[in-house]
Amino acid sequence: HVPEAFPFAGLRGDCDCSYLTSKFENTTTIVYGITDDVYPSNTPNLFACVQRTESGAERLPTRIGWASLVELFTISMQSDGISANPTGDIYSKEDMPLLREEDNSYEAFVLAGLLGDVEGPIQTKPPLLFLDLCLKHTSYNSPTVCTIPISESFETVILYPWKCSRPHPTVVHILSTKIVSLGLFTLAVLSHQGAVIKLRLDEHVGACRLLVLASRPLASLDNE
Repeated sequence: HVPEAFPFAGLRGDCDCSYLTSKFENTTTIVYGITDDVYPSNTPNLFACVQRTESGAERLPTRIGWASLVELFTISMQSDGISANPTGDIYSKEDMPLLREEDNSYEAFVLAGLLGDVEGPIQTKPPLLFLDLCLKHTSYNSPTVCTIPISESFETVILYPWKCSRPHPTVVHILSTKIVSLGLFTLAVLSHQGAVIKLRLDEHVGACRLLVLASRPLASLDNE
């Protein structure tokens, strides 16, 4: 079940062109993937962002280099508008955190890439936070724990482990709520989470990738 804050949202892992964009009106489809021809390796790449208007027209065509594609996700959401900022001072530490620990035990990538001729994070209405978090053990003597600062304006958070270094029933533990364990390809929906999410990588898994999506209820937009 997808919460109300993410209307028509979906995660896909296939590479079929016919399923890349949502067929709903007034929706935005973010096409997100991993390629093997970018540096550093396994850096997420924004291939395209397609906005479908009331008439069914696609305002931003999809452009994908299929030859180098390694992983692919698409997310569709109801949206009133979409834009991108020029490269520069474009990140908000509260709303779009970039996380890099000194010991490289974890790092996060804000969804970014090429949108038209502008490179930078995408902005949607309602606002959507999208992080691809990499957790990895760097020491056998201490657990890998990370804290994600989520702005209080984002009331709903989705966590989705999509890749790990070895098969194991448990991949990530959520410590900021009642302790919840997530396995590979398992969704966790956290409501009214507040400003902090605390995660711990399971000791039996060397590394994992975790998608973090955050939004707020559509009803809150009526006050803007």
